[in-house]
Amino acid sequence: MQRLVITIFSWSWPWSIGLFLPLALLLFPDGRPLSRGWRWVVIAVIITSPLFAVEMGAAPDAPEPSFPVGYLTIPFYDRLQPLWTLTELRGLASSVLALVALFVRYRRGTETQRRQLLWLLLALLVAIVAAIPWAFVSGTPVAVLFTIPLIPVAVTRSSPIRRSSGKSLGLVVQIPLSTVDASDNVRSSASIPAAKVDPSAGARGSPSATAAAAYAL
Repeated sequence: MQRLVITIFSWSWPWSIGLFLPLALLLFPDGRPLSRGWRWVVIAVIITSPLFAVEMGAAPDAPEPSFPVGYLTIPFYDRLQPLWTLTELRGLASSVLALVALFVRYRRGTETQRRQLLWLLLALLVAIVAAIPWAFVSGTPVAVLFTIPLIPVAVTRSSPIRRSSGKSLGLVVQIPLSTVDASDNVRSSASIPAAKVDPSAGARGSPSATAAAAYAL
């Protein structure tokens, strides 16, 4: 019975990271791909998602020293190491593509849509940076994966009703995101005085404070 529970657990949890999470991010917030070309990205994520489930579920290792090894393992698992490395690269690529998709939606979105995406962009970036050592560096503590729950937490904070949530995040991401919006700022600078603060745009920190916060991130 214990081996059966371990087998179910080992083969079920990878789908949340290998399929459901990147798919949800690629389709956030309207449930549709960015364009016809992005549909192929969504299809590729769906088709290749079983690789991560096999990598995690078929490993002939016990989750804990005192636990038995589950069923459905592969005896020659170690000889498939190139495939598992490719699987980790696939997971990293899907996360980066999801980050790009969210950033494109941010650039195209209205002010309300941008407020929805700010926290999610930051959470996904942190999760990617933390997951890279776990995927490719042996001995990395599995605790780094606890950054992944930041993503659904960010989704709960990205509701358009919570308009104030974008204000606190603006301190961290104002300079990196405003850099790519430089053309918009130049066009608007002629009509908006530099010292004027738009209350609907969120709180803006000083350049030094914002840069320090972004560097710490």
